[in-house]
Amino acid sequence: MLPKNVQYVALAVGVLILAVILAVSFWPEGVPDPPDVLQERIVSGDSVEQRSQAARDMMYYGEEARGYAGEALTRYERSEPEVLVPLVQSVQKARDWRSIPRLFELMEHPDPLIRGKAGAAASKIMGADYFFRANDPPEKRAEALTLMKEIYRNMGPELQRCYPYKE
Repeated sequence: MLPKNVQYVALAVGVLILAVILAVSFWPEGVPDPPDVLQERIVSGDSVEQRSQAARDMMYYGEEARGYAGEALTRYERSEPEVLVPLVQSVQKARDWRSIPRLFELMEHPDPLIRGKAGAAASKIMGADYFFRANDPPEKRAEALTLMKEIYRNMGPELQRCYPYKE
């Protein structure tokens, strides 16, 4: 049997090797391009994959992407769920309150996934659940959306105070 101190050293070396293997396996691949570059890639990327990856990368920046995520959503005219869903999630994570009118538009989108993500993002940014459900009948969705629009008109200054833009 090996002495205790040799056993502890062997155990420590084993744990260190395991830690290095795990760190290498799960280490992020790097920091995405800056939000302004991602914004342009989302709007004018050559392929759906490129636009979709840029929208997912935008989420990395969280509130630092405020303004960039919203501008990308406002300028994005295609109806590609693989781009719109992560882009709406980026807007939500950035709490980009200026993009709420565009989220309201997307809450009327034909795709229930996009409607639902837009409704969730608007609710999160506005700070309450207004009971907009993407799969509700159109009349019930319209009622919730009307309420949200009315409340949004009155809460603009409060949102601006809570989620300031870095200009």
